[in-house]
Amino acid sequence: MMETLSAFGSWSVGGVWIPVLVWTVLAGGCLFWIRRARTVHPLTTYRIQQGVLFALPLSLLAARWLPASLRIDLGKSGEVFGPATVSTSPPVPGPSVSPGAPPVATEGVQFPVDASAFGDGLAATHLALGFGTVAAIGLALVSLAVMGWKVHHLHQVKRSAKDLSDAHVLMLFRGLQRDIGLSRVISVVTSSVIGTPMTFWWGRQFIAIPDSPPLDSSRLTAVFTHELIHVRRRDFEWGLLERVVVGLFAFHPLAWAYRRSIEHAREASCDLELVASQKIPVADYATLLVETASAAKPTPSLATAITAPSSNLRRRLETMKHFQDVPNTPALSRSGAFVAVAVTLCLTAIGACTAPPSQEIAVREVKDEPRAIYAEEIAVDEMAMLEAQVLYLEERMDRVRGELEQGYNERLQRRYDLLLHLYDQRLERYEVARMLQATGEVDGGA
Repeated sequence: MMETLSAFGSWSVGGVWIPVLVWTVLAGGCLFWIRRARTVHPLTTYRIQQGVLFALPLSLLAARWLPASLRIDLGKSGEVFGPATVSTSPPVPGPSVSPGAPPVATEGVQFPVDASAFGDGLAATHLALGFGTVAAIGLALVSLAVMGWKVHHLHQVKRSAKDLSDAHVLMLFRGLQRDIGLSRVISVVTSSVIGTPMTFWWGRQFIAIPDSPPLDSSRLTAVFTHELIHVRRRDFEWGLLERVVVGLFAFHPLAWAYRRSIEHAREASCDLELVASQKIPVADYATLLVETASAAKPTPSLATAITAPSSNLRRRLETMKHFQDVPNTPALSRSGAFVAVAVTLCLTAIGACTAPPSQEIAVREVKDEPRAIYAEEIAVDEMAMLEAQVLYLEERMDRVRGELEQGYNERLQRRYDLLLHLYDQRLERYEVARMLQATGEVDGGA
């Protein structure tokens, strides 16, 4: 069990944690800039933050399939969590280093030494990463299960909804739908279990409004326009995808911070487009938002509501006041989408390129091209590698033996014993490989 967790933790370094770490640094800086950049339009920040959030799972997928030749060489940093090289032959276990024993110096020729040769610290790191990865997967499953329950709640809203029968209100809605430029089928329903207007998709688009209290014509115009903007931008579908990503990375607090910030930018940009249409005075719309925010009935969190559950109403009103004179043009929408795609691709590429290649990728490339990359460009042929290791260990043993002859030292003796053990291991592997090569059971360069 522990060996399985340790192996899983070793794999997760390049497959999960390094791309997540790179994304955390870049996304944290981006979120800091967005919260300080008061002059950037909410529609632009909405798309940028979507791109940053979606780059998280995409960078992990790209790290899994990106060829090792395209990755950024991080030098020695990759050796903290695992060997610097990958060999197609199984590793030979090495001894555990006694507490306080100095690590084997690696001057000159560099060669991979098993984790146990460096003591229990590396194995403990792999084990901790294995436990952490399993815990992250468990938390993701719980988060997705909660999301499933919310989908069930939304289904209950859909089942309890009734088609709007007021012909005057329906005529008003169809006119606004034509103004927005939507030709798809949209059902307008009323429900007694919601406290605020909302938009959701269940086989087709629904716009639901509370059955009480009744809204006057001006407020209905504002509500319908707001929700139709959501439908046109497919905000419900995007929001559902955002929740899936956050659910998969439920362990990451920055993912939750991005979800809340995206919700604010989504609603704020929708407010600004509504205000720019001049269908309702700004003061009246602000009053409508305050009243819907204080609704006693709960709102399904998956739906795109006029007052999002995690939206900061005061901040939203301040944003609307600050940007109410800025026109919301199609060019602004296109530029926001372009920037979002660019941000997604850049963060995905950086996260994938900085991840060290997994063993499977390295082995596949060795099969395709019989060359591996070692720290000091040592030959990849196993015979040459083992021979170089044996010669290196002989040199180190001679040096330590000479120091011991000058005066006994317990620290030097422990180092000499460790070198001797490693020397016997490599020499035995070298003799076995030479015998196999001589009998023709293995290829000379394998």
